[in-house]
Amino acid sequence: IALAELDAHPATIEVDEVHEGAELATVLGGAAGDTIRLVRGKITGPRIVESDDAGTLLHRGPDGKVALNGTTTFPFTAIIPKAAQSGPVQVIGYGHGFFGTKKELEGAEARAIVTNAGVVAIGIDWQGMATDDLGVVIEDAGRDVSKTVLFGERLMQAMVNWMATTHAMKS
Repeated sequence: IALAELDAHPATIEVDEVHEGAELATVLGGAAGDTIRLVRGKITGPRIVESDDAGTLLHRGPDGKVALNGTTTFPFTAIIPKAAQSGPVQVIGYGHGFFGTKKELEGAEARAIVTNAGVVAIGIDWQGMATDDLGVVIEDAGRDVSKTVLFGERLMQAMVNWMATTHAMKS
C-alpha cells in the first residue's frame, strides 16, 4: 500500500538547513575537510502507524489489515563529500545502529565512509529502533517482556520512511 501511495503522491522534501564552508567545522564539531555540504531537512510520506509517537502500533483498517493513516514528516541529514565537486556521484542511504539516530552520519567515521566511497549519504531515524524508542522498549521489557517485540510494529514505519526517502532521492 505504501509503494502505491508513493507512486500516486510522491514524497516531498523540505530543506531546513544547509551548512558549508568554514561553518561546517563548527556544526560538525571539528575537522570537516572531507565534506563540502551538510543538509538537514524533512521528508513527508505515507504513514501506516497510529501516530508518530514512540511505541505506536500499526494502523489497521476495518478488515484488520495494515492501512494508510495520512502522512508523516520525518527529519533527514545528507552529507555531501568533496567528490561531488568533480561531477555526479551516487547517493546511498545510511542506517544508524540500534537505538541510534541519523546524527551518526555527521560523525567522523561515517563521513570517512562517505568520502572513501565518493558518495552522497542520506540518513533518517529508524522509527522503532531510534533513540526515541529506547525508553518504550525498556519500559515494555520491565513490565511485560512479551510486549518488547511490539517495537517491530513501529519499525514497519521506518521501512516505509526508507521507501519515501529512496523515492525522494530518485526525484
